[in-house]
Amino acid sequence: MILKELYENVTHVQACSQDEFMSHVDTTVRALLARYDKEYVLLPKEVWIKHININEDLPVREEYFVAIRDNVLFLLTGNGDRKTDFVNEAEDAFKTVWKHKMRGKKFRSADYYSYDW
Repeated sequence: MILKELYENVTHVQACSQDEFMSHVDTTVRALLARYDKEYVLLPKEVWIKHININEDLPVREEYFVAIRDNVLFLLTGNGDRKTDFVNEAEDAFKTVWKHKMRGKKFRSADYYSYDW
């Protein structure tokens, strides 16, 4: 995910400094990591560190772009609708990533294995 693109997307709606934006992005990604496992939020083999340079890439999956944007806008404006959108979009992004990771796998209940044939 390109951080500069996210910054431009946010500043079209609400002006903010780069430092304030970077702080809100860090808060948002940490909230996503707390709610969902890093396996579903970060790109494979990546670790979350606070980014300082706006020209860097975020190691976050593209599915979370809109959710991150809406939470940053909530933190900047205090508009509760943005927070609601963030929660819904983050849940949708998680389900999309989970669906792709589980494609082709089968689930069976414990009862399936406990039968005596």
